[in-house]
Amino acid sequence: TATTNPDGTYSFPDIPAGSYTVTESDPSGFTSTTPNSLPVNLTDEGSAIADFGDMVIGTISGMVYNDTDGDGVPEAGEDGIGGVTVTLTDAAGTVVATATTNPDGTYTFEDIPDGSYTVVENNPSGSSGTSSNTVPVNISNGASATADFGSLGNNLISGIVFTDIDGDGASEAGESGIGGVTVHLTDAVSGEIIASALTFPDGTYTFENLPDGLYTVTETDPAGYASTSPNSVSVEISGGVPATANFGDLPSNSVSGIVFTDIDGSGEHENGEDGIGGVTVTLTDTATGNIIATVTTSVSGTYIFENLPDGAYTVAETDLPGWSSTSSNNVSVNISGGVSATANFGDMISGSVSGTVFNDTDGDGKAGPG
Repeated sequence: TATTNPDGTYSFPDIPAGSYTVTESDPSGFTSTTPNSLPVNLTDEGSAIADFGDMVIGTISGMVYNDTDGDGVPEAGEDGIGGVTVTLTDAAGTVVATATTNPDGTYTFEDIPDGSYTVVENNPSGSSGTSSNTVPVNISNGASATADFGSLGNNLISGIVFTDIDGDGASEAGESGIGGVTVHLTDAVSGEIIASALTFPDGTYTFENLPDGLYTVTETDPAGYASTSPNSVSVEISGGVPATANFGDLPSNSVSGIVFTDIDGSGEHENGEDGIGGVTVTLTDTATGNIIATVTTSVSGTYIFENLPDGAYTVAETDLPGWSSTSSNNVSVNISGGVSATANFGDMISGSVSGTVFNDTDGDGKAGPG
């Protein structure tokens, strides 16, 4: 056994006459251009030569991703799509290899000799490409190449029906979905119902493969619930860009809300202001002064009182030690005819100074929505 010199040469000296086989093991990152084993015959005092050709090999890799903004460029927040077939063909059009994308959308073709190739992506079911499905690549001197592919669901409308604990109409952490709710999709022009769906156990639903156009999505309140957001939402679908319509509901005759860390001290619950768990909230009959019920907020800061008779109530929050309120600790609510009420409470750690530096797009000096 011998190891080649820095210039690639090797020799086996003092070999008796006879028939031999010389075998080369490809070095890492190379592939052979000649047979790896060569027969040689030695005569008395004779010599033989066995040369081996190798070529640097490269890789071709990339990603199939959910191109949510449809610009054909992979960006942060655009997740990969797994299970997509990607094919590699050579300059003659012969299929060299086939790969299936990993769960994160990536794929790799390894040990590719120098040459010209084409990478072809087969759009996943229900999607269309936002970039070319065919990408030419060249491998030279073992260099690697990349081919990414953007895909987008074909005109889908999706959303969630959720328990809107804080009554703001927006789906947030700690507000679970409601399964088994009927959602209708209507053609806004003809007024005809195109499709209907029941929400999954997590409250989500999807209408797929829709033609471009204007639609109305309508939610039917489940029994014992009342809406905190409009029951009908108008959406327009065009060019494969997906649309969303969410619906908030609360149990009829209930009082609910959230105790939250009021970072900017506004008394209003806003994005980025997390809930506070373990806070005691008490419900009192305003007329009699009798305590109806007491609960402790969940880890996400939410609470709810359900199945209440019509009437006037007072909801009171007890500050945790070391915290002080940025909103009133007592909120009066009225329950009537199945309509639910909400009472949120803002708190701030005592002896703290906090706030928000915000992009004041309207220049009014106030942190408004958005």
